[in-house]
Amino acid sequence: MPLIPRLKSSKVRKRNPNRDLDKKTLMKYYNNKKWKALRDEHIRLHPLCQICEMEGQIRPAQEVHHVRPFVTGNNAEERDVLAFCPEELLALCKYHHHECHHGALQGTRTISEIIGRLKALKRWNPVADSLYRE
Repeated sequence: MPLIPRLKSSKVRKRNPNRDLDKKTLMKYYNNKKWKALRDEHIRLHPLCQICEMEGQIRPAQEVHHVRPFVTGNNAEERDVLAFCPEELLALCKYHHHECHHGALQGTRTISEIIGRLKALKRWNPVADSLYRE
């Protein structure tokens, strides 16, 4: 039986210029004691997923997301500031962390952008207005 050749995808993956850090360098941040302590403290302060709260749901936070990726820093000093800045972090459930990287919330770089995207998707809960401001 003859084989039918697979068609190649027309999608061409473009290299993200902000992802110039190699995996070894990234892991230095994530294996750092300072990061682990900051992550644990952020989960302790925000035990529920912050995006779930914005949507009026309740799920435990399992991961911490850098709203503005630290890899966007132009040098090591800027990356350190972004990586360890508590104001740049969100405590999220696994679902919303995936959404931030691969789904409907992909590309958002500020909490205001996340709120705007949730409102556009009609997933914003007005009760959250008192908790989160654009």
